[in-house]
Amino acid sequence: MFGSSREQPIQPLCFEHFVEMTPPQLIVVDPEHVIYACPKPDCPFCYQIAKGYFVGVKRSVPQTDGYALPRVTCPSDSLPMYLYETQRRYPGYRLWRCPKCRASHVDGEIPSSSPHTERSDSA
Repeated sequence: MFGSSREQPIQPLCFEHFVEMTPPQLIVVDPEHVIYACPKPDCPFCYQIAKGYFVGVKRSVPQTDGYALPRVTCPSDSLPMYLYETQRRYPGYRLWRCPKCRASHVDGEIPSSSPHTERSDSA
């Protein structure tokens, strides 16, 4: 699925902290199985191409009623999409991207008068 040399690595954002998630420091033979984790010490959330967002094995989720992991899937191949971009000025805006075909899905909107130039606007 991801064997081509033209494949670009993905860089998912943590949907809770809006910071780039990091893969482990290892040689990647199969990018589909890499697990990305939020770099914040107490954040339990991870992302994997085949699973989407999930709670890491050795981490726990804060006890919050009704907390749900994002489940945005690509309409072309049904893979779980990852959070690619947010905008601090527009808190409802989320740009999701498919790790395979790079299709995008947008939640929220940015007014047409605003320049759309930032990849992410994390704190």
